[in-house]
Amino acid sequence: MCCDLDFWRAVPCLGEAGSIAVHHVRAVHVSATNLSGGERRLLLFQYRATDTRPLLGFADGIGISTI
Repeated sequence: MCCDLDFWRAVPCLGEAGSIAVHHVRAVHVSATNLSGGERRLLLFQYRATDTRPLLGFADGIGISTI
């Protein structure tokens, strides 16, 4: 199991076609396989303060630092 997460406690966040999901970058999230035959589109907006630095890993050791 990754990072000691209890996936059995996961809660579904369901929405109708055309819905959006807004969440924190560190929130564990997945989506089911697209069985519709249509495209699954993504529109990604990222917001941050102008004085922040790129996140290259996390202080608690979770994450990937390759740069």
